[in-house]
Amino acid sequence: MGKEFFIPTNLKLGVGYHISFDSYNTVSFLFEANKLLVPSPPQYGFDDLNNNGQQDLNEPTIIIAGKDPDVGFIKGIFQSFSDAPNGFKEELQEISWALGVTYSFNEQFIFTNRIF
Repeated sequence: MGKEFFIPTNLKLGVGYHISFDSYNTVSFLFEANKLLVPSPPQYGFDDLNNNGQQDLNEPTIIIAGKDPDVGFIKGIFQSFSDAPNGFKEELQEISWALGVTYSFNEQFIFTNRIF
């Protein structure tokens, strides 16, 4: 397989709760989570065969943390949930979230506030 360059693919999940005060006034509370479905870059190192502390031409580069990102598109999607070099904590940090509140008056005037 050659070197893969992944097109960004997202998994976006959201929920909302709508409250109608009367036939004119509505408030909505929204939450959204977004995860990029591409492999995380691993941490690379090298086998120091002669113990000189630097990488020579005959010493191979190896992955010391994470997983090999040179995978196909579908495998890259599934691997994106478990390939972070720093484990599950880093996987959670890769999820972006947004909160929002929307006020609607008579479905003609709408005010929205979002926090990313």
